[in-house]
Amino acid sequence: MSTSLHTHPPIVAYATIGCPTLEASLNWIRKLILGGANTIELGVPSKNPFADGTVIQKAHHTAHQNGATLTHVFEIAKIIKEEFPSTKLVLCTYLKEIQDFGLEKSCRAMCHAGIETTIFIDANIDEIQQMIPCLQTYHQRWIPLIPFDTPMAKFQAILTLPQIDSVYAITTRGPTGTPLFDIENVAQRISNRAEKCPYPMWAGFGISSVHAGRPFLEKNIGIVIGTALVRHQIENDTHRIQEILG
Repeated sequence: MSTSLHTHPPIVAYATIGCPTLEASLNWIRKLILGGANTIELGVPSKNPFADGTVIQKAHHTAHQNGATLTHVFEIAKIIKEEFPSTKLVLCTYLKEIQDFGLEKSCRAMCHAGIETTIFIDANIDEIQQMIPCLQTYHQRWIPLIPFDTPMAKFQAILTLPQIDSVYAITTRGPTGTPLFDIENVAQRISNRAEKCPYPMWAGFGISSVHAGRPFLEKNIGIVIGTALVRHQIENDTHRIQEILG
């Protein structure tokens, strides 16, 4: 199945829960949805967000100072799902947070909160395979993070794993927020992969706005906007949301 059959590529907005406060992050997500995001990545605060750039690391640090936990993420998700039932909620977490909370307990909480799928930022394939039975039991799905230039054989091998929701193509080398150059070429290469992918595809890392992500959207590939939004989330500057998502 080609992603050309998926007629509405998602506009995904990432938010760090607990930054600059728990209440402000809840209101921030409301503004993201009203501003045009149809999918929300709920960033779980981590003490060691090593795959993220300095902006999102700062947001994680602020959230931890505020005492934000995975429980708070689930509470905020439930509120958002009740207010915006058509919005897709995706948990975005480092594996340690799930391990500390407990995988089965996390899956139950995700079901209760209306979270449909999870991005396990740093989990390897063996760790994912160990989690799949629990994900299946609770009808939860996951989203693999795959660099856009991954060899085709490895790309296709990942796609054989159960419970995949969508595929997140990483567009840059480096942490979140790394600038994306040669966007047209990257968009075309991901589009070529999408033709061989039975799941919807997203592109993320380095996409600063909906306008900047048009080369992907025009090829029916969803876009993820993270650092560009979190930079203003830290300051609770909601006025910048519309210019990024509009």
